Amino acid sequence: RYLFYLENLDCANCAAKIERICKRNIVHESIVVDFATLKIVIETTKQYDRHELKMQVQENAEMVDRHIEVKDKLKKKANGEDVSFKIDKKKKTEFFIGISVFFFFFILKNVLKYGFNIDSYWILLLIYVGYVPSYLLLAKDILFAALNNLKNKRFFDENFLMALATVMALCCGLYDEALFVIIFYSIGEMCQQYAVNYSRKSIASLVNIRPDVAVIEIDGKRETIDP
Repeated sequence: RYLFYLENLDCANCAAKIERICKRNIVHESIVVDFATLKIVIETTKQYDRHELKMQVQENAEMVDRHIEVKDKLKKKANGEDVSFKIDKKKKTEFFIGISVFFFFFILKNVLKYGFNIDSYWILLLIYVGYVPSYLLLAKDILFAALNNLKNKRFFDENFLMALATVMALCCGLYDEALFVIIFYSIGEMCQQYAVNYSRKSIASLVNIRPDVAVIEIDGKRETIDP
């Protein structure tokens, strides 16, 4: 029996995908990915080298999300709180920088276009200078995930569809629409992650108060088992 933790796993659907991929690639009796506690439990009759199995799980997990890291145990802060139950500060910083740059250029573009009747060439240049960096900053994880899915022959998940919709919008000249779609999607993802992490921490706290062992009586004899 092997137990690992999937740090940065923030999607229940991703957990199900990782479980399916691992079942295809690892000899097993049972493989369960528990999204609530971030655990992957592998029961197998084959004797694996633990490090090699960990690397194999890591490879399978990266097919779904390149940010997931397979760990022997979760990192904890001094107060005992799981770091992996927090939203990545880097992601939040990139989101706020991206949205700030976009809104600055969005307002500037409209002021120049409708207030000063600036030539469309300069408006287009302004869009490329401000919108493209904002788009790449806000959508880079979605684009990487979409490319990774294509590489692994998995089509039409939400990342692929979001990438397709926004790239086509940019190609059609719908610059504002493409950025607003990414912004609203990112806000939805962050709200979902806050809600999921709150629920996951509650479940994890319940798991932590369970007894470490259970004692059962079989034919008059007491045996200690894993609960």
